[in-house]
Amino acid sequence: MITHFYLAFSDDQGLSEDDVTYLLMLAENSPKIVGEHQTGGDYATGDEIRDSTICWIHDERAYEMLKHFIATANNLCGWHYDASKIEGIQVASYKPGQHYNWHIDGDSDHHAAKKLLPADRELPILINETKDSIFEGLVRKITIVVQLSDGDEYEGGDLYLARPPKDGRLDIHGETLSQFRKKGTVIVFPSYIRHKVDPVSKGIRRSAVAWVNGPPFK
Repeated sequence: MITHFYLAFSDDQGLSEDDVTYLLMLAENSPKIVGEHQTGGDYATGDEIRDSTICWIHDERAYEMLKHFIATANNLCGWHYDASKIEGIQVASYKPGQHYNWHIDGDSDHHAAKKLLPADRELPILINETKDSIFEGLVRKITIVVQLSDGDEYEGGDLYLARPPKDGRLDIHGETLSQFRKKGTVIVFPSYIRHKVDPVSKGIRRSAVAWVNGPPFK
């Protein structure tokens, strides 16, 4: 079991107001789609697991603003994972009733290594597939979440992280902190950590998520 299963940066240690505004501007100008969840090597249907609207951001400035948090958490938490390729940034919006139930962002073993697809392959593309050769053979190892909304802009919608199983017991409640709701807070954790977003009851919660890829664990 790992000792530190996440690290949160908030207040003056989190993302600046200007950087949050920049991410929101990119998201505003990006096509929106319904968020889907993959299960058993395919996409889950319905909204039992996930109900949200998302868009994708591929922007060098946005990638650069996240690298410090990723490197710092990877070092201070003692993970020292070989992970450096940011897969993309996904901005999600949760309106009243929307949520994302317990899930992990990706397995990290050799079975999860991304397979290279032909450039003309149409969507959807699964977690263990890619059309970009730099991600071939890699897996998601580190997840980074950026809070883009002020906590008083919405009700509900709390992010929970589950402690890794210990002594055969599964953490069914998870852990959340008040600073998770502060605009600009950045939370970094291994991609195999279970987490969820509770249903929003009022307002809109916005967050950005990115995944850092590297070779499968040995």
